Amino acid sequence: MRTRTITSPLLVAAGLCVACSSTPSVEPEPAAPIAPATTPSPATSGDEYVFVFLKVGPQSGKLPPEVEQEAGSGHFANMARLADEGELLLAGPFGEPKVDRANSGVFVFDARTVAEADALTATDPAVRAGVFVFDAYPLRSSSPLRRALDVLRAAEARGDLSRDDPGRGIRPYFLAIARDGDAADEALAPLADEGLVLFSGRFGGALEGASIHALIADSLRDAHEMLAFAAPDGTTEWDVHPWWSSSVLLELVD
Repeated sequence: MRTRTITSPLLVAAGLCVACSSTPSVEPEPAAPIAPATTPSPATSGDEYVFVFLKVGPQSGKLPPEVEQEAGSGHFANMARLADEGELLLAGPFGEPKVDRANSGVFVFDARTVAEADALTATDPAVRAGVFVFDAYPLRSSSPLRRALDVLRAAEARGDLSRDDPGRGIRPYFLAIARDGDAADEALAPLADEGLVLFSGRFGGALEGASIHALIADSLRDAHEMLAFAAPDGTTEWDVHPWWSSSVLLELVD
């Protein structure tokens, strides 16, 4: 998947206006590589979305402070607009340690095509400023991702979330990505049944066949231990990305 540069800074998002401008740190104590069982399982079914990896762009750290601040404010306003319009379902920054130092954050759009998600991401003032570029991939998921907006809106109405304090109420999740999606889906199905996976999905495009599972864990060590328990034979490699978003999203697995 080609990296798209839209010339014009993005403070990475966290949970649809639950965002922070610095990258949170998570306990960096990974276990040995783990892998799921080798018996193939059926490909993930479900609805179509687009998963966007936000990455550090060519203007990162090069803009005058006032320009960066304006772009960051515009980013949050634009993210809120996209959420209000039902386009942006999930967002959040990658935490430390990063699998790829260029990774900054995630958008999940309620979009059928990558072209549609490209156009939505390109409306972000921070992306237009060139502080971030992005890669977008089709995502098929049977998880209730569209319900995330209802959960977040209800939390805002209760006062549990505030657009004036976007860093309040965030927690770590861990995005476990495996190239062998069939094996990963089968291995992690018991964890999903126990409510330990926030969402799962299967990528398309350049990541065709790979799967993603957002593990509910308190630390990177815990996430690796979950994977080791689910798939003890170590035959499939995982990339495990610490990722921060709203704690109220746990209602998706209640």
